[in-house]
Amino acid sequence: MLSPVLNLADGARGPASRAGDRGMTEDAKPFTVKDRRHLNADGDVREEPATPEPVSGPPAGSDAAGETPVSDEHQEYPADFAGLLVSLGGQAASFLSAEPPELTGARAFINLLETLGEKSEGRRSPEEDRVLKGLLFELRMGFVARSRSSSR
Repeated sequence: MLSPVLNLADGARGPASRAGDRGMTEDAKPFTVKDRRHLNADGDVREEPATPEPVSGPPAGSDAAGETPVSDEHQEYPADFAGLLVSLGGQAASFLSAEPPELTGARAFINLLETLGEKSEGRRSPEEDRVLKGLLFELRMGFVARSRSSSR
């Protein structure tokens, strides 16, 4: 059986138009669409208005401070040097916790952390120093323990 062909040029908007037109009206849309392309349909440079349109109010789903709340399961970590160190340390720890431990991968991440420590010497904050030294200590001890247990 063939499905009916909708002629969208005649004003029909698909299945919603046949079901009582339950689509959104023009004034009830929570957003507007603005064409931000640099060229028009003829290929000429599009002329932009001199003043940008102001943004009205905070976006939906944000709190009063202007920050979007983040659930615990999708928590974003800071994109700073300490966050990078923790991320690399976590990857090294995942190599160490594998069965059997992937010592080559863990050693590569430990070496990378050591290199970052050498290259950033004198430019780290006290917190970044503490994070780096703590990570390197824990990862080195874990590496020694796992390498001893895997050689037996």
